[in-house]
Amino acid sequence: MNRHERPKSWTTLLDPELPYMGDKELHTAWFMPNGWPGKGPCVALEIPECKLHVCLLQLDGEPVVIVNRPRSNKNVKRWVRSACERAREYQACISFTCDTAEQAEDAAKLAAKFLPKDYERVALERMYRPETRVVRGNLS
Repeated sequence: MNRHERPKSWTTLLDPELPYMGDKELHTAWFMPNGWPGKGPCVALEIPECKLHVCLLQLDGEPVVIVNRPRSNKNVKRWVRSACERAREYQACISFTCDTAEQAEDAAKLAAKFLPKDYERVALERMYRPETRVVRGNLS
């Protein structure tokens, strides 16, 4: 088993009670670099749309979000690689938000190939609250 896997399957379904969910079911997979403080730079890729979000913090702490919405080039593998490159560049956490659990798992498998060893997949449940994002050890 490698560093991005665990013995049982990962939870990917976002809580349907979240206000932004609407009627759509969404699935997500998350990775964090070691030492990520629970808040800070984030990269998110929406699949199958291949819409890339990069959120960085200015010196005064205000977030700046850059969104790339491709019109025609929706090669998922290429966009997962690009998202991982941005995450590495900014030492950002990274998420993949997908229409199905299968898409989320496929994105996670690809990301495991493109992310360095200091990134680990984290359980979706840990990402809902900032205080649980930084807890390490016996949680995944």
